[in-house]
Amino acid sequence: MAEYNARIRQKRDTSANWTAKDPILLDGEIIIVDTASGSVRKKVGDGTKKYSQLPFDDEEMLTALAEKCDASNAVTATLTAAGWASGQQTLTIAGLGATQNGVIGLSQSITDEQLSAASEAEMYICGQAAGSVTIAANGSVPTCDIQSLLSCLVERAVQ
Repeated sequence: MAEYNARIRQKRDTSANWTAKDPILLDGEIIIVDTASGSVRKKVGDGTKKYSQLPFDDEEMLTALAEKCDASNAVTATLTAAGWASGQQTLTIAGLGATQNGVIGLSQSITDEQLSAASEAEMYICGQAAGSVTIAANGSVPTCDIQSLLSCLVERAVQ
């Protein structure tokens, strides 16, 4: 099998310029759009529709999130070295709902020691209740405190 060393550069422009030109994108053609808000989004052509008729590739996800929540809330919490019991630790998170969606990660200010401990711990969320989330270590239980960041989607009020 032949091996090629090549790079592909996608077409990229501002949303204003794409809208003004409004081209028909080729089937499978991927374009990159720099939006007025500063985000970068993509569209994929189907060979028949103009730019203005095609959805962004992340449109479905953003619509689903907009229907689910009003905003997100970031909460910093510390997994303490002494807080582990049977490979698990429960963090108290004020305002967290029992079925609320969110993502947990590591703080940007994490040290090399903490990053190494978190990697070796192979942590994951194993439980959630109103006001708390439980983290489990699938690997080595950390022997140092680890700063974590939980981003919770704020649930939309039921009308």
